[in-house]
Amino acid sequence: MWKCPNCEANNADDQKRCVACNGEKPEHPVRFRTLSEHDDSYSAANQNPSGPSFPEHLFSDKVSKVSKVKRQDGIFRVFQILVVVAAVVVILVVLLERGKPPKASEPTNQGVQVIEEKRLDDFAETPTLEAGGTAGVTAEPKETEVPVVSPPAIELHLNFREIYQCSTKDFNLPYGVDNSDVTWDCESNESGTRCLPDGTITAGNIQIDPAYPYNEPVMVTGTTPNGSKLVYSVIIGNGRAYDARWSDSSRNLKVINGDVIVISPMIQNCTGFTIYYEYDLYSGEIEHDSWSVLVRENGTEWVYIQDITLENNVGKENDIVFDRPISFSEIVVQPQVQYGEFSYTPSFALGYLVFGG
Repeated sequence: MWKCPNCEANNADDQKRCVACNGEKPEHPVRFRTLSEHDDSYSAANQNPSGPSFPEHLFSDKVSKVSKVKRQDGIFRVFQILVVVAAVVVILVVLLERGKPPKASEPTNQGVQVIEEKRLDDFAETPTLEAGGTAGVTAEPKETEVPVVSPPAIELHLNFREIYQCSTKDFNLPYGVDNSDVTWDCESNESGTRCLPDGTITAGNIQIDPAYPYNEPVMVTGTTPNGSKLVYSVIIGNGRAYDARWSDSSRNLKVINGDVIVISPMIQNCTGFTIYYEYDLYSGEIEHDSWSVLVRENGTEWVYIQDITLENNVGKENDIVFDRPISFSEIVVQPQVQYGEFSYTPSFALGYLVFGG
């Protein structure tokens, strides 16, 4: 079928002229077909067999009217495509939303209570009663622990009774530590060295072995808040070593005529010492067990210090204590006043020289 462009009458394909107006069949006639009510492509636009009615003034001629009808049909097809695309997008959005985890519900009072209880467990604090009668928790934030570092010990030389203040600046630490945050402690020792917790070291005044210019090191250790150990190896002494031996010749004293202990160099400003003394009596008799200890002050005058008790062939250590500082170079240990003759072989050892007041 074709439609006449002049009168819009319908004509069969084999007709060359319009049956209504006898108009000549155009070279490219507008063709159409009738649809049954079961045809899937049937639409409201096809119910009018003459096609859609558009105002005549919108077209310059009959050909442009046909073109407009075709353009309208294209727009409808584009609209259908857009509807399909929109439907696909909606389906994808729904599928994506189903794949997401469910959103957390709004916090409730019960949820806040659970969070607070968990914090109490984390800090492991016992609630305390605050002002106003309400129980609260005073939990301080945990500090970031600095790795424990134990730098090499610092060797420190001190003279007798010298004072030194420990400082974290003496140590090469990878982090800063205030002196007030360190607790110091001194190991037990025989030299008398002490250290207060604030790091004040007071050197001892005892030279344990006179044959050595310095005592064995005393360890003073500081502990930082994170457990690091800061160690001073404290060496005490005046740098002098002393040689003590029997004299090469006898001394004529009030009680005895014999050898004395000679010390070189002279011990300066001494307030005491410890002496081990033993004798072996091989002739005569010693009437008393009390023996006297004397020192030769400044190498000139003998000064009595104190008495000690000795027995034949029984060695004994005795602490000799002066009542004032004395410089001396000789020591004598002799029995009390005797009236009979006697002979003995003595032996001794000297140590623990005490200096200063």
